Amino acid sequence: EDASDLLAPLFLRREFHVSEFNSLCSAAIEFSLLTKQYHAARVWLDTWSQPDPKNPRLDFYRELLQKVKA
Repeated sequence: EDASDLLAPLFLRREFHVSEFNSLCSAAIEFSLLTKQYHAARVWLDTWSQPDPKNPRLDFYRELLQKVKA
């Protein structure tokens, strides 16, 4: 199975526990980066930062995305 096939059903869910949402956003960002969809990665980062703005993983991905020139 492709990673996008595994993630697709999760995108249909409307409610998540905060830890589930953190994992989904992290996976979506990683997938977007691997497929060079940098705008999508930034959108996921923005989406993630709304319900959990103090999550320490956000800083990691912000720094990573700052290095990407697209």
